[in-house]
Amino acid sequence: MLVEYANGICWEKLINESLPLLERFSLYIEDGIFRDVVNIDSIIQSFSTPFWILERRWYIVVDYTHRSETNAFLLYTVPQSKHSSLTIQLYKMQTATTAPLTLEKVYAKTDRLTIKLNNLHVPLIVRQFSDVKSLSLYSDLTSVDKTTTTIVDDLSKIVLFSNLEFLHLYDKYYPSNFLKVILVTASNIISLSVPYNVLLEMTDIGTCSNLTSLTVTMNDEDQHFNVKVLKRLSFILENLRSLYIQLKSVDDLYLVLSLILRKTKKLYKFVVSVDNGAFSEHFQLWLKDYLSLNDFLSTIGIEYNHIFNNLALSY
Repeated sequence: MLVEYANGICWEKLINESLPLLERFSLYIEDGIFRDVVNIDSIIQSFSTPFWILERRWYIVVDYTHRSETNAFLLYTVPQSKHSSLTIQLYKMQTATTAPLTLEKVYAKTDRLTIKLNNLHVPLIVRQFSDVKSLSLYSDLTSVDKTTTTIVDDLSKIVLFSNLEFLHLYDKYYPSNFLKVILVTASNIISLSVPYNVLLEMTDIGTCSNLTSLTVTMNDEDQHFNVKVLKRLSFILENLRSLYIQLKSVDDLYLVLSLILRKTKKLYKFVVSVDNGAFSEHFQLWLKDYLSLNDFLSTIGIEYNHIFNNLALSY
């Protein structure tokens, strides 16, 4: 178990005996634990000796999340280094640190953050990530969860939305209008990755003029892609340059492609992958004829990747 290496006394002995001239020390331990209890207080205590606090001024943070399947354990040194990334829970997380309260800008250099959303009614762990450019969200929420305002407000206490440039949403269930509320505040986002069912709620928001890249993924329950969504998005995402769509069936390609080619005037790359079916000879002939009839054949490149079952159009 990697958590067994989370022992400050052992690290102190190793450094004193083998690396006495060491000036920089960075430690990152992440583990999924199949047992009930990890005593984070004893771990913190082992990193709280004069060696760590007074001599070297090397500080750590321990995050521990108790879940029904496995417990998530994470230990890392702070301040974090430039261009570092981190994964935290929004709720349900125990945390402790050896860093003094006066230590500022602990996460000032963290520019990639992953946050896992789960059930409420437990304290929020507030940390300041002032320069995060890329935010990834994973959801353990249920489909009936209506806590949009609470979750977005809590996220805004951790991440400065105005600095976000990349937003990635994974999993299916998010509160109603969750994406819409975030995009209103995070107006500088240029790249968005979102599940298809969440994308459906984007149809009644204003123009997202800064957003130039969109990735749409489908869940197991999703069957067919509703092209009406794309019609509305062609107005919302007026400056879209790059589009990736995951489809369940190759049959949806005919409507999706014809609409994309007609409505997205500024697009320079479109990639579509298909879970079921293949790019048959009949489909390839149809696409070539369609491009020719609409005067696209000379300006659009076609590339099939049969290994990954995707099609790329470059303008």
